[in-house]
Amino acid sequence: MDISAIAKFIKSPTLYIFLTCIISGMFLFLTESFLTDLELISFEKDYKKWVTVVFLFSLGFFVLNLLNMAYKNYQKNYQEKIVEAEINEHKKDSLKK
Repeated sequence: MDISAIAKFIKSPTLYIFLTCIISGMFLFLTESFLTDLELISFEKDYKKWVTVVFLFSLGFFVLNLLNMAYKNYQKNYQEKIVEAEINEHKKDSLKK
């Protein structure tokens, strides 16, 4: 297995990781009758272990991406509030003079 393929997947946009998680989750959690209707039951039986691994990794990467985006958003808002507070303080100091 090529390590660069894994690195590309990790760096892929969150939407692709989310879609991979959804599709692999569907293979794992859909009923057997539904998979039979789609003629995917043989694929599911042959590759269930690998689909499970893909699901767990994609879910993990998706959650990590969400946490990373939330942290960056929090950090940006925090820095904006600090700058705004410094500007307000500077305005108050200039008005006192």
